[in-house]
Amino acid sequence: MVYSDFCDAFRPQDPYYANLLANRSANYLLRGGSKLCYFQRPTRDAFFKCLRVHFEAEESIELLKKRLSRRPKFNVRDTFKYLDCLNQGHLSRDSLLAVLEDNLYYPTEMELNFITDRFDRNRNGKITYNDFMDELMPKNSINA
Repeated sequence: MVYSDFCDAFRPQDPYYANLLANRSANYLLRGGSKLCYFQRPTRDAFFKCLRVHFEAEESIELLKKRLSRRPKFNVRDTFKYLDCLNQGHLSRDSLLAVLEDNLYYPTEMELNFITDRFDRNRNGKITYNDFMDELMPKNSINA
């Protein structure tokens, strides 16, 4: 993980709150004390709870990827082609939304943002087959 990944994980999606957080001055710069004093206890507890939830979600996602990869009739390329219902050679918000709605799932704007942000790593609005495959395949084959 690089610093930008860390920032992306904790930066609010809402522009107002992202701006508020980005422009807040750092308290620890003024104190010069112990790292345990950087945050008040409730803030520290909330941060570690957030980390715990994030790690648990990532673990669940990874386990689901492993189960999916073991299904004999599952093929990543066929899945990509199915999702590319607009035949663009890449996935877009519009193609994902169309497929989800065709399958009677109507995501909120936030849910659609989560999906596209997860797969579109370079934030160009296009999810290539390689992006899709990299995100869909298990990262760790231990205990597969």
